Amino acid sequence: VMAHGPTHYWLPGGRGSTKSAFISLAIVLLLIANPKATAGVVRRFSNTLRDSVYQQIQWAIEVLGLEGVFRCRVSPM
Repeated sequence: VMAHGPTHYWLPGGRGSTKSAFISLAIVLLLIANPKATAGVVRRFSNTLRDSVYQQIQWAIEVLGLEGVFRCRVSPM
């Protein structure tokens, strides 16, 4: 991911396999390294986006100590 290989990734694995933690940290780090970049995250069931993806990205921002760099806003989904 960090080497800028493919543009899409399929990450198999069950619950608790650290996929979400890994990719959320990678997304935040890539956005910091590439200020003009944007990121999109797709889930199979969109009704869980706010409860899963949004919170996971917020977690990554906090773990990396970047709360002052990012502004998290909720869009009406």
